[in-house]
Formats: sequence, C-alpha cells, structure tokens
Amino acid sequence: MPDFAAPEDEDLVSLALLRARAAAGLLWLAEENAVPVGFACADELDGVLYLAEIDVVPEAAGQGVGAALLRSVEACAIERRLPAVTLATFRDVPWNAPWYARHGYHEWPEARECPGHDAVWRHHEANGLDMTRRLFMRKDVSRPGG
Repeated sequence: MPDFAAPEDEDLVSLALLRARAAAGLLWLAEENAVPVGFACADELDGVLYLAEIDVVPEAAGQGVGAALLRSVEACAIERRLPAVTLATFRDVPWNAPWYARHGYHEWPEARECPGHDAVWRHHEANGLDMTRRLFMRKDVSRPGG
C-alpha cells in the first residue's frame, strides 16, 4: 500500500501506522481488479471506534467505494461491541461532513470532553489546520439490546 502511505516525516498516514492498524484489524482496503482504490483505518478511542482516515482514489469516486469502506468500519465497531463510530472532518467540503451526514453521522460537539478526541483536535490544531472549519461527527451503531 505504498501508494497510500506518506513518508514518515509528513503529517499524513504513515506506512508504519497503516501496518500497525492492519495488525490490529483496523485497516480496510478496497480493490478493483487487484489494484487498491481506497482504504480506511480506525482506532479505538475513548470507548468508540474513531475513523482516522478514509481515502478513495479520484478515479473510483462516486462508485460506492467510500460507502462500502464506511460500512466495514461500522461493522467492526459492532463486532467489537463499541457503541459508535466517530471522526473529525471539514464541515464545508462536500465529500466530508455533508457526505457523512448522508450516511447517518451527526455533529458531536461533546467530543472535546473526551481526552482522546481532544488530543486529536489539539494535534490537528498544532499542525496548522483551520479548526473553525473542522468538527467531530458521530454515528451510534449499537444494536438494540446489545
């Protein structure tokens, strides 16, 4: 998956992080004709499954690859008996917050009260992201009765 990984000194998803997430069962790869077209990686954070990254190559955009990856992440949360999937994203980019909202995610302002999520926020802030454009989102995935 070197096409998706960033060099160790860049503030993107590193190959080492992808390997660690794969070993933990928290990396999903979408392929078309044995060629990677997208991936998602997550981590358990504050008692939920945090979607750290989801990416689809431009050539596969609009073909349901991202939605399939998102469903895989949600299924993992259910399998691990975690109540929700959370993420941080841009509020005004069409394929970010509006896209997640169409998949059942809602803004989650309480995230900053959770130490792990607050650390993610501070990390993004320290790396120069415009936090006025960012938000946390959440989707509860617990099945009724369990």
